[in-house]
Amino acid sequence: MPYDPLWNYVAFLINGNGENNSTVIAEETGKSATAMNGAKYSNAVDLCNGTSLYLPGSTGRVYIPDHESFNIGGNDFCIEAKIRPLLVDGNQRHIINQSGDLSNNGNRSFGLGIKQSGLDFYYTTDGISDTTISANTTFEANQTYHI
Repeated sequence: MPYDPLWNYVAFLINGNGENNSTVIAEETGKSATAMNGAKYSNAVDLCNGTSLYLPGSTGRVYIPDHESFNIGGNDFCIEAKIRPLLVDGNQRHIINQSGDLSNNGNRSFGLGIKQSGLDFYYTTDGISDTTISANTTFEANQTYHI
């Protein structure tokens, strides 16, 4: 890994370069990462000079066990991703979230997602009430975005 003066502050990093069709996800900070529901590296869309992480449909994801470094708290933070959505509509498509169960909003902490009309970041301090910060922009399918 090249020298990064802020490396000590990185909580989670998946670089998109993996072997085509591999479900072994390389997480650079040493956390366990498990491909679920069809998630894999694919060379069908090259976002990372070879392969990219492919998360099919609405259920493809990479599971990372909870870790204290994911607690945002009152400190500054940054979430960054390079994405190429295959489907963009009025439904929220999560890029990342911290949640024990996607169907139960009662045990989540934060999330970042896109829909056709924009980008939403939400967080909660009590696990129930969300605060949402939205950026109005237009996302289109099969276009690459650095967010």
